[in-house]
Amino acid sequence: MIRNLFEGNPVADVIRKARAQREGGGDPAKIQELLRPAFPQYVNHLKQGLESDRNTWRGTKKKYRVLCLSAVRDNILMWSHYADEHKGAVLEFQPKIELATEMLGARLVEYSKEVPVAVTLEQFLLYITGQGPKPHAPDAFVKSVYTKSSDWSYENEWRILSKQRDEDQGPFSYRAFHPQELAAIYFGCRTLESCKNRIRDAVSSWGSQILFFQVRDERIRFRLTADPL
Repeated sequence: MIRNLFEGNPVADVIRKARAQREGGGDPAKIQELLRPAFPQYVNHLKQGLESDRNTWRGTKKKYRVLCLSAVRDNILMWSHYADEHKGAVLEFQPKIELATEMLGARLVEYSKEVPVAVTLEQFLLYITGQGPKPHAPDAFVKSVYTKSSDWSYENEWRILSKQRDEDQGPFSYRAFHPQELAAIYFGCRTLESCKNRIRDAVSSWGSQILFFQVRDERIRFRLTADPL
């Protein structure tokens, strides 16, 4: 039995009218007669709302950029996948409150076996019975951005979500970081000396203290170790 109706819910008014008719001495069966013709209209209203949400979803995805980071620097798989099979380098950042950059907006990714949904079954039932509000579409967008399959949990990922800028072209964008936020650089096991020199030369004039490390394969164990340079 529906007791509490939510203000602003489109089906709530229909239920109130049905209750008023019953309280006036009408047959309870007439409540169904009142609801039945209104139900198709309500279903059509839901369909229109879903299409509106889809359009909002498509538009929202085009307006944002996502920067993916990690809290680990010695995972063999990640060096293979994202650092050109150990020939690249890892940059370690240390956000600073006083700089107030986008780095402070990094948020931990949640890992799950279930795909995040825009609305739970309970929330949907409350909505279609007039007892709850329409689920908030932006909440679903945030869930999708910060949720990944549990199979990727070894990445220990953090993400930064930012809006697209006028100068951004194509699916990828460049974002500058503050020199003082770069704390260390780790060279891969197969990073060429020429690449190391180019990187060092590029940051030498920044005036910030940056630590350098050489990553090596321990040989007798499937493990990476970083030695200071």
